Amino acid sequence: MSILRSLGERRILRAARKNCPSTVWDALENGVFRASTILWETPPMPTPRGDLCDDLLAYCAYLAREIEVTETLDLDAQGEWRRFEVIAPRAIAVLDAVARDLDASPDAPTHELAAVLADLRADLVAGTRFALPRAA
Repeated sequence: MSILRSLGERRILRAARKNCPSTVWDALENGVFRASTILWETPPMPTPRGDLCDDLLAYCAYLAREIEVTETLDLDAQGEWRRFEVIAPRAIAVLDAVARDLDASPDAPTHELAAVLADLRADLVAGTRFALPRAA
């Protein structure tokens, strides 16, 4: 429920913004929503470390909260990108650690989930690519 609450709060806050928002967080929001929807409909996936669905739902809750917090800051477009660049590397590392037990299974929900998580990761990687030229 925290995922839906955070994403709902973002929508409310976005309507009340003073600064013009960027779209940098929109794809991430859509990915979090898609992944969490699949996870809610997927039976438990036990791993040696625990239930993979629970871990991935916790990850989605983490991202949803970061998306909501960003909206509360009412940053301009450049500020939103800077925040995205800071969060993206950490979010990629956590996703890689949590999703390492997700096999490329022929099972439809697992296959669909792997595709959605790959899209989420690609969106996060895009944030790190924009940071690299400035670091050089």
